[in-house]
Amino acid sequence: MASKNITFRLDETLKKQAEIIYESMGLNMSTALQLFVTQTVARGSIPFTIEADESARYRAYVLRELSESKNEAMEQSNVLDNHDQFLKYWEAKRRTRNDGI
Repeated sequence: MASKNITFRLDETLKKQAEIIYESMGLNMSTALQLFVTQTVARGSIPFTIEADESARYRAYVLRELSESKNEAMEQSNVLDNHDQFLKYWEAKRRTRNDGI
């Protein structure tokens, strides 16, 4: 059976979070989507409830925060002169992120 590629857009953060959850289930994004489509066709409806436990959602959140912090820390424009400046900068970043939760 010939395979065809399907391309679609997905928010980068949502994609990363989904990949983390799928990985915890032993799946990658492609396999998870193939399972969903195969079962949809076989049953003629959405075949199952997709859930993640609270710990999986928390892990996705923490990993996203770590990734964003690492990327910000690597930017040349984020070079700080002293420890106090560093603490103030990252505390402001933490408050900004927590406001979006």
